[in-house]
Amino acid sequence: MTTMPTDAPPAPDDLPDLRPIIASDDAAQAVHEVLAQYAESADTSHLGSLTDEELVVLMGGIEAVEPVGQWYPGLGEHPQRVSRATALRSLTSREEVIVTQDAEGDLSARVSRRLMALLRMRFEPVGLSAQSMTRQGPSWYVLRRAG
Repeated sequence: MTTMPTDAPPAPDDLPDLRPIIASDDAAQAVHEVLAQYAESADTSHLGSLTDEELVVLMGGIEAVEPVGQWYPGLGEHPQRVSRATALRSLTSREEVIVTQDAEGDLSARVSRRLMALLRMRFEPVGLSAQSMTRQGPSWYVLRRAG
């Protein structure tokens, strides 16, 4: 396997579709594992968070991450590509997602257990959604019950 070239920012079709991974039984098991580790941890103040840009890359588009990322469709094509590339680079640097390309040009992704669990938990119904306005724009708090 070779790594994905980084000379041009990725287009939406340049990235593997992670939805089958997120919907898998393995992802459901990852939720149980991550929540069990979290419950045993001395620091239970933060399970994890992802930026709007990371969610857009990981979930395959803005529709899957609403209400966050409302600003994203207003970007032009090039800024959207740069945003996706930056988000993917951030995820890769944290070893959350590793994207590889085989000799035929097919892409595949390896997703960390923690990230797989966080993304799977996004499928849970929203129990509470609150928005606050900051100088940088809206900030969202979305509460979901998991486990």
